[in-house]
Amino acid sequence: MNDELLVTMIRLRDGREACVRPLTSEDAEILGDFFCGLSEKTRSTYGPHPFGRDTAAELCAAVSDQRTVRFVAVVDDETPRAEIIAYMILSRQIWDGDRNRYGETVPWETTACLAPVVADVHQGQGLGSAMGRHVLACARAQGLSHVILMGGVMDENPRARRVYEKLGFEFARSFETEAGGRRRLNHDMVVTL
Repeated sequence: MNDELLVTMIRLRDGREACVRPLTSEDAEILGDFFCGLSEKTRSTYGPHPFGRDTAAELCAAVSDQRTVRFVAVVDDETPRAEIIAYMILSRQIWDGDRNRYGETVPWETTACLAPVVADVHQGQGLGSAMGRHVLACARAQGLSHVILMGGVMDENPRARRVYEKLGFEFARSFETEAGGRRRLNHDMVVTL
C-alpha cells in the first residue's frame, strides 16, 4: 500500500492538528514518553504489550514488519518536540484466543485486529473516533474485509464501546478473563468493511 495513503491530518477539538501516520524507527523517544504518561487506569484497559521505554524502542525497531501497522497521532506544534497523543495497532497477526473465540465466523485471510489507546488528556474528545475512521479506511484499502478488537473490550469501559459502535463495530459475544485474581467481563466486537 502506498505510504501516503496511510497518512492524514485530523483537527483536535482545541483547534490543533494531529498527523495520523505509521510509527517510524525514529519515534522511540516520543513513543516511550506516551507510554510512560498513560495513567494506571488507561494501562489497565489495554493489553497488547507492556508500556515503557524498552517496549517503545523494540516496537520502533520492528516497524518493517508488514503484518502490523502501528499508527500514531502526532502533534508537532510550538512545543520543544513532537508529542504522540494516540496509538493504534492494526495487525494481521491474530492472537490464538481471539481466533478460538471467533472460530470460522470471520474469514481469517482478510481479517485484522485493532488495539487503540488514547492519551488520558485527549480521551473523550473525538480523537479515537477520528483516528479509528482513518485506520479502518486504511484496512479497507489493504483489501481487508473484517476488523476485530484485539482481546475484545472490557465491559467496564463503556466509553470505548461507544467509540467502537460509532466506527461500525458490532457485538459478537461476551467472555470472561482473569487478571490479578479478578474476573472481568469482556466483549468481542467486529466490523465488516
